Amino acid sequence: MSRSLREVDLLDLVPVSIRHDPAVQAATRALQQEYLAVQDELARVLIRPRLDELDEPLLSLLAWEEHLDGHEGWLLAAGEEEQRALIAQAAEIHRTKGTLFAVRRVFELLGMRAFIERWFEYGGEPGTFRVEVLEIGNQGLDQGMYELLEKLVDEYKAARSHMTGLKIFLTGKAQLCLAGAMLGGEAITVYPWSTREVQSTGVLRLGTGYQCVETVTIYPLS
Repeated sequence: MSRSLREVDLLDLVPVSIRHDPAVQAATRALQQEYLAVQDELARVLIRPRLDELDEPLLSLLAWEEHLDGHEGWLLAAGEEEQRALIAQAAEIHRTKGTLFAVRRVFELLGMRAFIERWFEYGGEPGTFRVEVLEIGNQGLDQGMYELLEKLVDEYKAARSHMTGLKIFLTGKAQLCLAGAMLGGEAITVYPWSTREVQSTGVLRLGTGYQCVETVTIYPLS
């Protein structure tokens, strides 16, 4: 029957000829603790599969490794959720770098929503574009934030393209509570029973008669 590495007893791996030696048994018991400690650390070697479990120092190292630190997105991440999203999608971002898709995608990963207009859509100079950030989350906006957004766009756009405008819309979110109530009722008045209509029935008999008398007088012929 197969066993996991943590279930392996080092003494079982020792040759039978020396397995019952007290010194060997003492040595294997001492090494067993170190062996188990190594087993606990082995899981930490798997970094990428455990991205959701890593703490901030390791996330920062991964961001540096993936060229996502600084103005490449790391400084604009509002929290670890956005940081992990950037690292997880690093290959996609760098593969499409130099396109408006990459600019739009990095905004999405940072929890922002951006609308990009190319020069022929608004009658601008060829090779230019402008960006409208419709939502920046809960980070707020100051001069430093604005400059970071400019550097972010400059990092992922095509080198031949130039941004002519960066417009940012600030939106607020609030919890709206609605309540409604309805009170209804009816009044019913019950009166004593009384007869409002009286009906009577009977037999109607109709009769008719006709009598005719005719008198004829005959005189002698003259």
